[in-house]
Parts: sequence; C-alpha cells; structure tokens
Amino acid sequence: PWSAESTARLTADVDGLLESAPVLRGAHVGLLVLDTRSGAVLYARNADDAFQPASTLKLLTGSVALANLGPDYRFETQALLDPANTVLTIRAGGDPLLSAGDLGAMARSVQSAGIAALPLGVRVDASAFESAPYPPGWVWDDFPYDYAPVLSAAAVEENVVHLTVAPGPGRGAPVVVRGGPPPFERFAAPSDGCPVTPALAVSVMATTTERGSPA
Repeated sequence: PWSAESTARLTADVDGLLESAPVLRGAHVGLLVLDTRSGAVLYARNADDAFQPASTLKLLTGSVALANLGPDYRFETQALLDPANTVLTIRAGGDPLLSAGDLGAMARSVQSAGIAALPLGVRVDASAFESAPYPPGWVWDDFPYDYAPVLSAAAVEENVVHLTVAPGPGRGAPVVVRGGPPPFERFAAPSDGCPVTPALAVSVMATTTERGSPA
C-alpha cells in the first residue's frame, strides 16, 4: 500500500519531471494516477480539465471491445456461393489483419470444392460496417495521411500498398515501380483514360539518372 510519505514523494518527482521537461513548456498537461487496489488518488494535475483524446481514445475503444466481445472473439470473413455457383460473395467481417494470403487460401478452398469458374465473378459485401467512410467530426485535412484511413469492413493488408522503385534500363528511362499485394503488381507511365485498378492509380513520372547522382 502507498504511504503518505511515498505518495508525497511521487507528487514531488512527477511535478519535477513535468516542470523541467523542455518539450512540455506551454503545453496543457493533465495526469491522474490511481491505486488500482484501493482507488485512492496518488497524483493529480488538471485531472478534471477537458482534453482532446487523440490516440489515447484507442485505449477506451479497445477496452470496450474486449469487455463486450470477450478475449475469444474472432473476426470472420465468409466465402458464399450462390445456388447456381455463378458468383462468389466475400462477406467481410472487419478483420483488421486480413491478408492477401488469407484470400488466396479462400480461393483454393473454393476451387477444391469443384468450382472451376465464376461466370458472374466475385463480389465483396462490406455491409457489416456503416457505409460512411469517415465518422462525423473528422478533420478534412487529416484525410491524406495514413492515420486517417477510410473505414470499411473490407480491409486487406491493412489497406496498405507497398511500392518498390528501381532504376530503369538507362539514363532518362522511366523508373520501374512495382507494387504489392496483388493486383498492385506493376505500375506504368501515365496514359490517357482511366487505369484499370481497384480505385488506386500511381502515375510514374520519375526518370533514371546516373549512378551516384542526387535523388
């Protein structure tokens, strides 16, 4: 248990750290420390002030999910065939770790069931989540950044496309850009019309320079 002396020493130490930190000069800092056994307040500074939660909201969101779904919950991504075996519907369940390899395994499972062709192709059902790509209140100038992705029940490889850039065959030639996972395997120079990609186009305008020259 925390004694009055140890609590006072904690207060003095934390105050000293906060007041001497150059990066916190002029910052609005709040801190609340509780003894998890007794609930006693061990340290408080601006504990009742209003703050923007920012990324700390992840702690609350994660705790709520764990409390309501339980530690044994697993996301499900289903492969559903229509009665005539003409179209495959992938019903996304919001799995944040769904990979291209998982989808490959799903395709092999469908093939092993004797399905050799899908005349009407593949459809993705992302209706498990609301259709609004951004929740109300999000700031528009955050949208281009990786910490503000579009929300969807269907995410693959964390919705990240990896690009690899290599020199072309000679000086002045366009650089070679490859991407992954499939179908983002290769990108070419800009062309007229709409590129055939699932909502992502990369225009390659960089050219190859001499070895050792500045980027």
